[in-house]
Amino acid sequence: MLKAASLTTAEALVERLELLSEPYRGNTIAWIERCAARTFTDLDQDIGQFLDELNPDLRDEYLLNMTMILNDAVKYFGVASCPAGG
Repeated sequence: MLKAASLTTAEALVERLELLSEPYRGNTIAWIERCAARTFTDLDQDIGQFLDELNPDLRDEYLLNMTMILNDAVKYFGVASCPAGG
């Protein structure tokens, strides 16, 4: 069972991932999977489960850094930032 806070946070991370254009979205998911040492088939559920398994202090640090990284990624590689067709 996922904790409500982690689920909300997982959903926020997935929302940011969905804003990335390809190939950046796929590359970012692959990078997160390598960091988590697992494959994500359902991003919302799998990221939420991964976050729930982390020590609370580590989870907070991970979320802080991942949020900053994804915010920058969306700024530079988000769908709205990319020219048409790529």
